[in-house]
Amino acid sequence: MQVQPTSLQPKLQKKQPIKAVLFDIYGTLLISATGDIDREELSDSALNHALEAGGVYLASDRPIDYGRKLLSRLVSIVDAHKKGSNYPYPEVNIQDVWRQMLAEAKAEKGVYFAGSEPDIATIAFVFELYSNAVYPMPGAAEVIRWLDGREIPLGIVSNAQFYTPVIMNYLLWGKLDGKETIDGFRPDLSVFSYKLRRSKPDTYMFYQLKKQLKKNYGILPEETLFVGNDMLKDIYTGAKAGVQTALFAGDARSLRLRTNDKRVHGLAPDYIITELKQLKDLF
Repeated sequence: MQVQPTSLQPKLQKKQPIKAVLFDIYGTLLISATGDIDREELSDSALNHALEAGGVYLASDRPIDYGRKLLSRLVSIVDAHKKGSNYPYPEVNIQDVWRQMLAEAKAEKGVYFAGSEPDIATIAFVFELYSNAVYPMPGAAEVIRWLDGREIPLGIVSNAQFYTPVIMNYLLWGKLDGKETIDGFRPDLSVFSYKLRRSKPDTYMFYQLKKQLKKNYGILPEETLFVGNDMLKDIYTGAKAGVQTALFAGDARSLRLRTNDKRVHGLAPDYIITELKQLKDLF
């Protein structure tokens, strides 16, 4: 996948020291075909591939549009889980959603399992790969190695699911395993929405992280840079959390300026970068 250039120009005049860097993932470290993890393309083909990979098959007597009904049910369960939350910007664990949907489908004899239980993780993973193609953003591995080599603490604040770290480790470093941390990033500085059941622009995602930065590294929020592609979810949220912000404007698919959202009116990122390697200039 290739990036689609934007019309924005870099803004790299350094304002104050930067001692730690936090990254968003989708649209920042990863090129995303849909631009965001929340904008997956739901298709019968992706569903069929995913179910088969996880040992689930549609019953032969089901209507031809039964797969489409399962996809609609999947979306409905996500909505129900979020509506049942007390958080302002709730997130789901996608494995819970698939597990509930398939249990209901089995109860109505719409699907059958090859084994005693379906492989939920594989189903969710394969469905994601077919629904939202991703590829490393140019320079992602290079700049991570460069910053890590200078012992600059690196972290993640991302709306993500369990498969996101697996995808990152494979695409950036060629490693394939099931761990839910990303090589090159400090585990104590990595925050994923599916674990908290909260998503950006909820500033709570930064709450524990700020404490960890101060306690473990002696770094203050104003000495921390957050890099993301979304003016609301990344720049607004980062500014509210008191960190420096850099808008990544390197791919038109994922650049979210949110000009119609009042929360970003009058808000400007501290920096604008159009290539990840420009982060080196801030050091």
